[in-house]
Amino acid sequence: MIVVRALGPADVSVNGAAAPAKLLWKKNLALLIYLARSPKRLRTRDHLIGLLWGEKPEEKARHSLNEAVHVLRLCAGDDGFESDTAQVRIAPGTIELDTDTLETLAAAGDYAGAAALINGDFLEGFSVRGASAFDDWLAAERQHWCRRSVDVLVHRAEQLLAAGNVAAAHDAVQRARELDWRPETAVRSALRTLALAGDRGGALALFEEFASRLKRELGAEPDAETRALAERVRLERTWRLPKAVRDAAARTSGSRRAPLVGRALELERLTAAWTACRAKRRATVAVIEGDAGAGKTRLAEELASRARLDGAVVAAVRAVAADHSDAWSGVFGIARGGLLDAPGVAGAPPAALAQLRGTAPPGAPGRALADVLQAVADEQAVVVFVDDAHWLDRESLLALGGIMRDLAGSPVAFLLTVAPHPAGPELDEVRARVGRELAGTAMQLRGFGTDDVRELGRWALPSYGDEQLDRLARRVLADSAGIPLLVVALLHAV
Repeated sequence: MIVVRALGPADVSVNGAAAPAKLLWKKNLALLIYLARSPKRLRTRDHLIGLLWGEKPEEKARHSLNEAVHVLRLCAGDDGFESDTAQVRIAPGTIELDTDTLETLAAAGDYAGAAALINGDFLEGFSVRGASAFDDWLAAERQHWCRRSVDVLVHRAEQLLAAGNVAAAHDAVQRARELDWRPETAVRSALRTLALAGDRGGALALFEEFASRLKRELGAEPDAETRALAERVRLERTWRLPKAVRDAAARTSGSRRAPLVGRALELERLTAAWTACRAKRRATVAVIEGDAGAGKTRLAEELASRARLDGAVVAAVRAVAADHSDAWSGVFGIARGGLLDAPGVAGAPPAALAQLRGTAPPGAPGRALADVLQAVADEQAVVVFVDDAHWLDRESLLALGGIMRDLAGSPVAFLLTVAPHPAGPELDEVRARVGRELAGTAMQLRGFGTDDVRELGRWALPSYGDEQLDRLARRVLADSAGIPLLVVALLHAV
């Protein structure tokens, strides 16, 4: 078996060993790879002569082709190549080409495996002197595989973002942009990774640099989708959650925001529910349950951040114990947590707006919230984020349950974080309906294990070696009982 790695500088092995020197002669290698990329891995002799030996007299050119085929046969075995007076063909099972493997992996959704194959341009640095037809083919192949490589790396970056691994996603999209700075899918992915990493300035600088280069070199402007994303990043301050929610998140992250660890599967479920909400224009409900310090708010914020970058309106409120007995406080909190300032709100009934703004006599706040949500959702998707929903008043919980049903055909995601106690029948009913009457997902957050603590330790203390990290992880896990809030606090204290 001849194995060829062509996505980068050419690398060839034969039966697991280094390729013989003769196989690596430029025209021999060019013939091998060209045949491997040809339909049915077959070409006529006349075509191959014109491709690689067109500058020679016909008799010498045919002799050179015969010599090259002989070298290929010596490496692959007599059965590896089939040839007659008219054509040459690579037999099945003779060669493994990384481009074929990449397509197989990408088709299966294994973008991690596909991305690992990409090491640069197709046959980087390779050329054949005196074979202009081959060089023309090679240039076209490089363009094709550059596009495919960028596409694979962007898909991989999006997979990593969905799992909460922002740093690795940034690395993947950087690799894509090193191959080609022009594709705007990669630019948008880079903007998202920087924004989600908290580097809004870096994201905006990247956009400005891209727009300037595009204008200078191609006389063009970024497309509407890229400009819209950059504008959402620019307006990030208007997305910020209410102060109470931000303060709660700050308490769980210490002075330096820790990376999201141990929540990849949960974040993937949340992003899948959100994607379906937008694509199918249907309401979805996500319930995140966990004890105090489990990281409920942090996980919900990760989804809210992605929703904002997707152009959604996020209306957020954090309930507290005092709200439990304050009728309709939750409804008014949602309205004033970003909903009343959202695009499209002017299309809501004036009476509903007056009710939620407190400029009309008390009436039916729940109905008013439904009307305003519907008007805003007609313009763009909406996320209603209620942190510590177990403290919501009964009236607001009942209203939310009805709104979830009434807006089932609208792109509204209801994102609730809850603690196991205090229990309440209204919230229990919402949980029970998720996945049955209501599209969405419900999850319980577990405590951290040794691997999670070790990963956070590597982030917090990058100078520590493996043995030190192992000892630290065991000690922190024992002292914190695996509670994420305590794990982060203890690591900050080291």
